[in-house]
Amino acid sequence: MNKILDKFAISVVVPIFNVENYLRECLDSLEHQTLKSMQVILVDDGSTDASGVIAEEFVKKDSRFVLINRKNGGLSAARNTGIDVAKGEYLYFLDSDDYLHDNALETLYNHAKTYNLDAIRFSAFTFEDGTKEYRWEHKNGYKFAGKYPDVMNGLEFYKESVEQDDYYPSCCLVLMRRQLIVEHALRFVEGILHEDNLFNFQLMTFCQRVGVINEALYYRRYRSNSITQKQDWQNKVHSLCISAELTDSFIEAHLDNKRDLGRHQIEYCLNMILFYWNQLPRKEQDSKIIRGYLFRATKMAMKYKVRIKSFFLLSISHKFFRMIK
Repeated sequence: MNKILDKFAISVVVPIFNVENYLRECLDSLEHQTLKSMQVILVDDGSTDASGVIAEEFVKKDSRFVLINRKNGGLSAARNTGIDVAKGEYLYFLDSDDYLHDNALETLYNHAKTYNLDAIRFSAFTFEDGTKEYRWEHKNGYKFAGKYPDVMNGLEFYKESVEQDDYYPSCCLVLMRRQLIVEHALRFVEGILHEDNLFNFQLMTFCQRVGVINEALYYRRYRSNSITQKQDWQNKVHSLCISAELTDSFIEAHLDNKRDLGRHQIEYCLNMILFYWNQLPRKEQDSKIIRGYLFRATKMAMKYKVRIKSFFLLSISHKFFRMIK
């Protein structure tokens, strides 16, 4: 492992697991960044392909890159490992199958310093794996449709972006002040999917100064075998149930006088639970474990008076509530 210096503008955490076909493009985009004051923390989460070899190549030729090898524990665990050794003034998470525009980090850092921001959010191109057909769009993409002031607090941004359908919870689309993460001991929940949702919501509640750059600085790859694209519906129901309950606990501890803002986050989780439940085969829908998740979700819905969004078929809601009576 290379020596970790004491001071950087940005620490970039890159979790790695079996991405040998994409990793070099990702790390090349970091090596070519116009911002030079950068610590790149590569966390190999037990890869069994050539990902570790590729990571070692970058460590050997660039002293800013460090490699940490760990047993497989999932994306959240790998990110938390990176947080623990980060030294930068700001912190950034990059997925190892995606990549950045060459001036992305310099653009973000300069904007964050100019406005003394706790976090700065930005947008992304999307493209299908195997193509270079980049899209920058609001629907099914990451382009902001709303207008935002230069500086707002995190909860103001959260409220405005949710109302304008502009809220993108991916941690790859936000540069954050590392001290804020340290002070509030923010970590990703390990062992669940959709871990970005809760982390981002918690981060926004603690940010006093947030900025938005509606510029595509990130290239998000869609691939059929990624964690987010796998059709593990039962695990997704489980993960979102856990996320909703942890959100509830967080609201009770930090936002009791602003519960309506927390309701948006709870509503998102519960609507996604219904969506994923509807993808399950009927036998699994009726299983004891799934019925248990739905019962817990219903308690959240009743507590926060959550409305099921109109884009879900009424039949889904009907079957759901009939099943848990």
